[in-house]
Order: sequence, then structure tokens, then C-alpha cells
Amino acid sequence: MQPRPLLSLWVRYLSIPLYLAAVMVLAKAVVSVQSQLIPASAAQPTGFPFTTLMYGVVAQMFAFLIPAPLLLFLTGGRNYTFARTESRYLVLACGLILLTLITFSLVYAALDIKPSQLAYLDMKDILKNKGAFLFLTAIIVPAYEEWIFRGLLFGILVTESTRRREAVFATIFVSLLFTAVHIEGAHSLSALPPIFAMSIVLHLMTWKSGSLWPAFCAHSLQNLLAASTMLAAAAKSAAR
Repeated sequence: MQPRPLLSLWVRYLSIPLYLAAVMVLAKAVVSVQSQLIPASAAQPTGFPFTTLMYGVVAQMFAFLIPAPLLLFLTGGRNYTFARTESRYLVLACGLILLTLITFSLVYAALDIKPSQLAYLDMKDILKNKGAFLFLTAIIVPAYEEWIFRGLLFGILVTESTRRREAVFATIFVSLLFTAVHIEGAHSLSALPPIFAMSIVLHLMTWKSGSLWPAFCAHSLQNLLAASTMLAAAAKSAAR
């Protein structure tokens, strides 16, 4: 399949909301199929079980990936890949993410703010599936989210771009979208500023390295630390 000529920048920006609309429709379709093939796990008073999280991630992943080739073809853009890169970018990306986490932890501790993500889960059930939970959150989720947001969306916006200003606009635009998809409800709003800040770092490292590996490693590290903290808190609560 021959790639189409690269569309103008404003058309590429416009294509992204259309792509996300298609993702929403596909996600509902995948969830509908899942509900027909696999009995839904009922929510407990303490939250949803691990299987709900797993099926939700699968539905979201397929919904994002299925229309991705069409977006690339129609826009004529190119995506970032997991190409080989210098190890210094991996170290720098992880270091910047740790610095971001530490900074926000100190600020939130001073303001007595406790950000919350995945608050809808039954943590007792998560503890029973902690190995699968860590693999899902620290490997699967960062892999497909980085390919979609930094690889695909950011990639098509900066294709053949030589001006730093265009990369900055694309970074802010895609980071806002990335942050928005992590909204779970009012309880998650305080977690959004660090998510946005970390997204900026991930874009910077993708732009500098030309590869998704630095962003993936840093994203994986962040999710691993967050998931481990959740499991530790749940285990401490269960032991009382």
C-alpha cells in the first residue's frame, strides 16, 4: 500500500479528534462483544475485580490500534517506532520521570493532597492477582499507550517538521489528550497535573531520541512505582 502525500498540518490536527471518535465507537463495540462472550464480573461494594480492569484494557487497546493504520495512510504521516537508540536517552528519561514524581510528591505532601487513580478497583482482588496486575500496568499499558500517543499521534503531527515550535504545539496538544483519557471521575482530578507533566517529558525524550524506548521505559517505571505503592497500601490495609 503506497503512502499518501503528507496532508497539511491543520488537517492532521483535525484528523486526530475524528480518530478518537472512532476509537470511542470501537471501544463500545469491543466491550459489547466481550459481554456476549465473557460473563461480566459484578462489582462488589469494595469495587470492581481485576478481570474488569483487564477486559477494559483489552477493549481500549484494540479500539486504539484497529484504526491506527488508516490514520497513518490517510494523513501520509509517519509514526515513531521502538527503534534502537542510545542508552543515555533511556537513563535520562527515567531520571526525569523520577524527578517529576519526587517534585509532585513533595508539593502534594506540603498541600496535603492525595492523588487517586484506579479507585474503582477491589484492591483485595487485585492483591490476589498482583503479578498479573503489575505486568498489565507496567508493561502492556505503557507499550500500547506510548505507541498510540507518542508514536502515532505525536508522530503524524511532527512528520517532516524541522521547527521546534511545531514540536512544542504537538507536545502540548497530545499531552492534553493523554491526560484527558486518564480522567476517571472527580477522585482522579488531582492526579492529572503530574500525568500531564510526565507526558511532556515523554514527548521530549521521543523527539530527542527518535525512538519510543526511552518513553516506554520511563512510563513503565512510573506505572511500576505507582502500582507497587497501591499494592503496598492495600496489603497494609488488609493486614489490619
